[in-house]
Amino acid sequence: MKRISLALVAIGAVALTGCGTAQQAGGGQPATAMTGPAPLAAALVTPAFGWVLTPEQLLISHDGGATLTPVDVPVPAGEVRAAHFTDARTGVVAAAAGDSITVATTRNGGRTWRTATMHGPAVTPTGYSSLSVSFGNEAQGAIVARAATSQAFSLGTIFATTDGGASWSAHPAPEAGVVRVQPDGRIWLAGATLSSSTDQGRSWTPSALALAGPVAAAAVSPPIDGTVPVTVLSGERTEVQLLTTVDGGQTWGQPARLPVRGRTGPGVRLAVAGTTAGHVVYDTVAGHAYRRDGLDTRPSGLPDGVQTVTFAPDGKLGWALAGYGTCGTGKRDCRYHHRLLTTTDGGATWTTTATWTRQVP
Repeated sequence: MKRISLALVAIGAVALTGCGTAQQAGGGQPATAMTGPAPLAAALVTPAFGWVLTPEQLLISHDGGATLTPVDVPVPAGEVRAAHFTDARTGVVAAAAGDSITVATTRNGGRTWRTATMHGPAVTPTGYSSLSVSFGNEAQGAIVARAATSQAFSLGTIFATTDGGASWSAHPAPEAGVVRVQPDGRIWLAGATLSSSTDQGRSWTPSALALAGPVAAAAVSPPIDGTVPVTVLSGERTEVQLLTTVDGGQTWGQPARLPVRGRTGPGVRLAVAGTTAGHVVYDTVAGHAYRRDGLDTRPSGLPDGVQTVTFAPDGKLGWALAGYGTCGTGKRDCRYHHRLLTTTDGGATWTTTATWTRQVP
């Protein structure tokens, strides 16, 4: 059986091939078969609390992922959504519809929500195509909205708040990328480059990235515990370079180069997470994950197409979101499969707790 990462399918690099069905990773109770659209994002925030965002729902868990409970959030349904929780009580969900963005914030774990609607200067007639949201603490947060003008070019707007989402200011962003806000309020924006702002996005300071070897394309991720991961394409090869800084983020270098087996496309970021073993890079090929020293940890139960990996502060308990496609004989009965997986041993073994399956037209 061959499984094709949905990250590859999304960029048109390959077609669905092979045959087979999704199998239960790990042991214990069977995974819960979920209904509705597949998840857009997921994160484990504390050892017990985590969330899953779909185009129609916000699902939360208070038992590490064993059960997922839907929560009503007063934002529009759709594919252009993002969420972030700083703890089990404090969170935000943002959704775009047309030329507006609706933001809902909660301080009691989703029992009640406060909403705000924003209109940014950089928007096309078709509206926004993606959102990224992050909060560094209860008060300071940011949303980066991407307005696509063509397949190769996009405009970014950053909306920033210093009062927990009661009010927002809008400013042009250097690019439309992934945003991360530190507890001290510093904002990082990562796309093809890396920039930071200390004044809610009014001005930006670019960081110099000293990447190694030939680079055809690079997809930068925001800093994770003092490390900037960069997914680098060079010829037919994909690798992740882990960069560090000694000057507060002005320059990043001394890359640890970690080649992976999966072939990605421009703009695709491989998942990188901080664990008890340090930073680990997760391959899109099943059962491969690499430490900074290059060791393949060979995690058990991890399928093809890992998209995101997050760990609780202890570095032992974590969640992964994966997606891949399968087809029967003759490329018939093709399906997309999405899995939510959990680990309790720092990523050595993974168990599927929830699945979403969609028939390909």
